[in-house]
Amino acid sequence: MNELVHYTIDHDDRINFFDQPFQEFGSENGVPPDQVAGYMEKPVYSFLAGSQTKEIYRVLIAKVRAGRKLTFPFRCDAPSLRRYLVMTMEPSGPSGVAFITRLVRVEDRQTVSLLDSSVVRSDELVRMCAWCKRIVVEDTYTEVEEAVQRLKLFNRPALPTVTHGICDTCYRKVTAA
Repeated sequence: MNELVHYTIDHDDRINFFDQPFQEFGSENGVPPDQVAGYMEKPVYSFLAGSQTKEIYRVLIAKVRAGRKLTFPFRCDAPSLRRYLVMTMEPSGPSGVAFITRLVRVEDRQTVSLLDSSVVRSDELVRMCAWCKRIVVEDTYTEVEEAVQRLKLFNRPALPTVTHGICDTCYRKVTAA
């Protein structure tokens, strides 16, 4: 289970290459192939959720352009899966950056509607760490299943909208990379 997904951005932070596994990952997550093809030449930030996440990526990309190679863990969950991955960011060509993502493991879980992008949402917000996928409950980041229970999300007429940030633990890991 050592699959790799690879894409690169140019000096303007626009996606200028992605491989077949990148396209397959998009397809497996409900993105039509013609829409994945449309990712080319779009800013990488347009695919990141939350201003804090975008800013951290800007900082990381600047470190890579200064000659550093960064590696850090993150998750990319689906409603019925936990996906544990490791990302490596490294220089690529003149001012470009390569993103290489390796799948570490996948865990099945009972479907969590909060992670289903097709579910109708309220204006209420819950914050999720963009790296570990834990959710803030009373100023503490907790696993999604626990957050759903503690926030009594299924007792509400509509689920809240998920917004993204970064927890202190992941911030330390990512910025230390």
